Formats: sequence, C-alpha cells, structure tokens
Amino acid sequence: MEFEIETGQRGSQICIYNSHRYRHIRNNKKGSVSWRCINKECSAAILIDSNKFVIEKGQHDHEPHQNLEQQCIRGMKRRAEQETTAIPKVYEQESIKFFMQTAGILPVFNSVRSSLYRCRNSSLPVIPHNLTEFDIPDDWKKDNLGGDFLQINVGTDARLLGFVSQCGLERLAEAKHWNADGTFYTAPRLFSQAYTIHSLTAQSMKPSLFAALPDKYQTTYTSLITNLNEL
Repeated sequence: MEFEIETGQRGSQICIYNSHRYRHIRNNKKGSVSWRCINKECSAAILIDSNKFVIEKGQHDHEPHQNLEQQCIRGMKRRAEQETTAIPKVYEQESIKFFMQTAGILPVFNSVRSSLYRCRNSSLPVIPHNLTEFDIPDDWKKDNLGGDFLQINVGTDARLLGFVSQCGLERLAEAKHWNADGTFYTAPRLFSQAYTIHSLTAQSMKPSLFAALPDKYQTTYTSLITNLNEL
C-alpha cells in the first residue's frame, strides 16, 4: 500500500498511510524514516525504509483519519441544527478542536458551507411572506435564563417587535440617559430597520432593548416608547 507525505498547518511533515496520519519522528542512519501516529494517545508507528517499504509497528486504538473527519463534519451539522451559534464560528471551533486532536486539516469552509446552512435552516421556522403570518415560537420569546424577552409585539400589517430582558428593563429604569439608534442595513427581512436603545450605566453604554420596526415614522417610535413605558 502506498503512502503520501504532506505538509501540516505548522509546516511539519505528515505521512498518510492506510487512512491514518503519522507525524515525523526522525531520519535514521540507514536511510529509513520513523513516523508515529498523530494521535498522542496512540502508540502505533511505521518505519519507511530506504526502498520506500512500510513496516507497521503496533495497532491503532482509534478510527482512521477519514472516519474522524466525517465524524467532525457530522458534529458540525448537529451543532448547526441544535444551536444558534453562527455557522462560520461552529466551523472554526470544530476545526481547531479537530486539529488539536489529530493534527489533520478539514476541507475548507466553502466546501461544507451549503450543507451546514441547510442543516441550520431545517431547524428554523419557515420565513413568512408577510408580517400578518409572522408567528414567533414560544422558545424564541425567552432569554437564555428563561425570562420574558419578546415583551413588545403590536400591530398586524405594521408589526413592531421589542426584545428586552428583565435586566435590560432594570438598566433602563435606573439610567439617567438613553441613547437610541436604528440601522436599515441589518434589518430583519420584512422589517424596515433594526432599532436599539442603550442605557448609560457606570459611564458605559449598554444595549438594553432591541426592536424590529416596520418603518421610520414618528408614530412608530412613539408606539415603541409608549409600550416600553408600560412594561
């Protein structure tokens, strides 16, 4: 069976043989080269002599590298379905973990990007076509601590959503100054703008309320503040 030599992420040589990866140990006097499994807990090794003949030493106690790679990608897909962590972040975290465990290199992000986003979309509610059929699941109305988060939900055609936690409400109540601003570039689909209100606490501005607004009319801003004051 043939072997391949490739360069790892840090410039070190990696030998691939029988779907396993080996790190370079040393060049021996008679022209042979010693390699050991990249899994630090595995004692399997190979010796490649001057005639390019491979001599195996010991048995692997883990799956071949290709299987580990597939397991890693399946783990990414599982996280994409179960978490809300950004897809590029999931790939980055799992790639680092994979490299630390195996010194292997995963396929580039673009080669798995579509499949990861398909997994993410399969676990998300269907994107509505208009605001009248816009229904938010109960789980998405809560914050990470299980408290109410979607506390403003008014209107039909001109839907207004306001997300604020109990901690955010307390900061707003205690603050002497609020700063508010909106952006149209990152507005959720079907909405006109994303709007935030920050509270000044201990000389720092902290985001306290996040809103999705249907337009930029004064009546909409008034409705947001009125509903906020009633909480």
